[in-house]
Amino acid sequence: MGIQDRKERERKQRIELILESARKVITKKGYSSTTVEEIAAEAEVSTATIYLYFKSKDDLFMALAVKCLEFVEEELDRIESKNHKTFTEDIDALWKAFTRAFQKYKEGLVVIHIFQQFGILTSISSEQREIINSLGRDIYNKIRRIMGKHIRSEEIID
Repeated sequence: MGIQDRKERERKQRIELILESARKVITKKGYSSTTVEEIAAEAEVSTATIYLYFKSKDDLFMALAVKCLEFVEEELDRIESKNHKTFTEDIDALWKAFTRAFQKYKEGLVVIHIFQQFGILTSISSEQREIINSLGRDIYNKIRRIMGKHIRSEEIID
């Protein structure tokens, strides 16, 4: 393992620390009242360090939303791989997957809702917006495939 590997590992750990700190602060104060300075203090890093990784507070919080959507996508992959036979099994699995996502990444879901409600999505970086759009499309298509097999088998009506 070389120096480059170590630096990349440290970079990822720092990002995770910042995201976890943001999650803690937003839980205590809410999205609007949270500042980058408070997140930096919680993470025990400088504000400049946060801005090395995130262009804005919105980008930082969108990264929380991305983690949530990635988790949902992984849950949907698991559901697809199980190839449930009945609509009830798939609905139950979907309900449990979304419940787990809410329990694990509640702040990410709240951020997505706030950003949609107040039109903040236009203020995030184009890179973050593309990631969100791509994950959204993937999640939609996976749910569509899961439900599609029950429509094709006429277990549910389209």
